[in-house]
Amino acid sequence: MMKRTILDKAEALHFLQYHLHSDLKFENINEDDPIVLWQSLKDRFNQQKSIVFSKTHCDWIALDFKKKCTCVVAYRSALRRIVSRLCLCDQKITNANMIEKTLSTLHPGNIVPYQ
Repeated sequence: MMKRTILDKAEALHFLQYHLHSDLKFENINEDDPIVLWQSLKDRFNQQKSIVFSKTHCDWIALDFKKKCTCVVAYRSALRRIVSRLCLCDQKITNANMIEKTLSTLHPGNIVPYQ
């Protein structure tokens, strides 16, 4: 294992603090170890990930073409927004999942059989 030099630690800490939002920067102003700062940020945002996942999962379940959307564009936009949030939460949504969701929520009169 390589030993970190003081210069390496300072550069890493500067990089992390430079890219932080000003509120987070103020909360972590006294932190002088980049590993501790990284771990505290990771812990904080992993908690946020679980909150985002639970809300997004509810949105996925409630997504219904018949009730919420009056046009294909609005439905597709809502579907893509939900899928991108689920991907951020490490959930894999395949094209087959999206097709199944769409077909299960379409009104039967709007489905045109393929010939």
